[in-house]
Amino acid sequence: MKKTTKKHVFTAAGTFLLALAFLTGCTDTRVANDIGATNIQLKARYEMKTSHSNKRATGTGECTTYLHSVPTSDVGGLLSDAGTLFSGLTPVQALALRAAIYDACKKSDADILLGTRYEMTTTSFWFFYEHATCTASGYPAKIEGIEQIPLSTLKITEID
Repeated sequence: MKKTTKKHVFTAAGTFLLALAFLTGCTDTRVANDIGATNIQLKARYEMKTSHSNKRATGTGECTTYLHSVPTSDVGGLLSDAGTLFSGLTPVQALALRAAIYDACKKSDADILLGTRYEMTTTSFWFFYEHATCTASGYPAKIEGIEQIPLSTLKITEID
């Protein structure tokens, strides 16, 4: 084998090993036991007091995006943190759902919906276009206040 051929082989092998070193990742595992019980402080517990209606409220919402750009529909100020990786919904679907819930709350003069159900229809063409239409219904509820629950009334159980 010629000297230049050996040099090229060693250079190629070295480059391959260097690239492999940069492309190789590592895995870190963390479990809930990493947090010691001494780090947890329970100051107070609060409970929301509501009044609700026994008649379901219904709302609709839709959202469209082209090339995964900013959605084109107004969803009542619900654009923040739309869709999460683990929610099972795409960001467009999450915005349509939030718009439908917002519409139902607005129509029924409610703060929240209890027992929410929804029906979603999505049309998409790869990453070029996505359109979601959603109908949501639930029992409208008004938040009347927040009450502090004394810690002495809470039953605290120890987990092994």
